Amino acid sequence: MIKLRLILTVLLCWILSACDGNPITLVQADLTPKPTVILLHGCDGIGNPMYRTHANTISSWGYNVVILDSFGPRGYTNICGPGQGKSVLPADRTEDVVKAVNWVSQQSWHRGGIGLVGYSHGGATVLNIAQRGGIAGLTAMVSFYPSCRLRFSGGPYWSSNIPLEIHIGDKDSLNLQGIEHSCHLDDKDTNPNYHLYMYPGAYHAFDTPKPYRIDAHGNPMEYNSAVTELSYSRVKKFLDHWLHN
Repeated sequence: MIKLRLILTVLLCWILSACDGNPITLVQADLTPKPTVILLHGCDGIGNPMYRTHANTISSWGYNVVILDSFGPRGYTNICGPGQGKSVLPADRTEDVVKAVNWVSQQSWHRGGIGLVGYSHGGATVLNIAQRGGIAGLTAMVSFYPSCRLRFSGGPYWSSNIPLEIHIGDKDSLNLQGIEHSCHLDDKDTNPNYHLYMYPGAYHAFDTPKPYRIDAHGNPMEYNSAVTELSYSRVKKFLDHWLHN
């Protein structure tokens, strides 16, 4: 029997005391208890339909997916313009993730580990969480094309306390700006559960199926189907290993 995919919108107001939006979208293939992945959008906000596409892909692997909207409840839809990045900081979104993890862990449809997958600004939030040593109840994290510069916290983003993958193109001028080794752990950290995947010839947002374009900051973006397929195969293997153990 083919199980229909259910897309449920959960009305919660725990992100902000004055919340008047829908901060969570829950994507499930069925109601069988299973591990859950929390998905963090980029600076373009939850309105980009690609985040639902990513969530559907991850759900098809056998996970619940919680798409967490950190902008709407704060009165924003998009903070990609010059100077807008400080409207909502990764530190703010980290607190959203803490609340989301606590909520997911109490749901009847959740069983197993809890993963976190963030894109761009959401990817920087993942690194901010790693820098603080993780979050209780969070099992593993994936960061797609984040800023690897010491920009938000003033220190190294990540530690060895939680399994972590970073996926980024070597032509990502938005985030690397020629400092590609800043994506690496400190030489003294030998975390075997940290993996940096840097893809030759790939630009920022390589998994968004749009043609070559220039963003508001003057950085090129372009879809790369081969890199998308390879990166998501690695993410699936990573999540399957950590969330089912």
